[in-house]
Amino acid sequence: MFCSASGTLPRHSIRRGSNIKSFNSMGSGKLLISLANGVLGIGGKDNEHYVVGETTDALNGAILATWENPDRAFHIAANGRNYVQSNFDAEIITKEYREELRHGRKG
Repeated sequence: MFCSASGTLPRHSIRRGSNIKSFNSMGSGKLLISLANGVLGIGGKDNEHYVVGETTDALNGAILATWENPDRAFHIAANGRNYVQSNFDAEIITKEYREELRHGRKG
């Protein structure tokens, strides 16, 4: 958990519209090609759980690469889904909250 001026925020909080869309895409097993802001706070790794491009050319290149190598695109999408499931599953989050409440806030 992190503290903010408005109180305590859950560590797993996804607070921006673009992040929620990215999170949902990854969780549903769809390949995510995004600007870095679109995955900010989600975690994961570029070219392992999603693909990041910071320019129009980089984004276009990433899209073309998925057409040229659909197996790689499928692999990254599957990794993204596994990442979301293993880090944001309701049972995992509930367990972590209980531990933080039981032992006090960390950091």
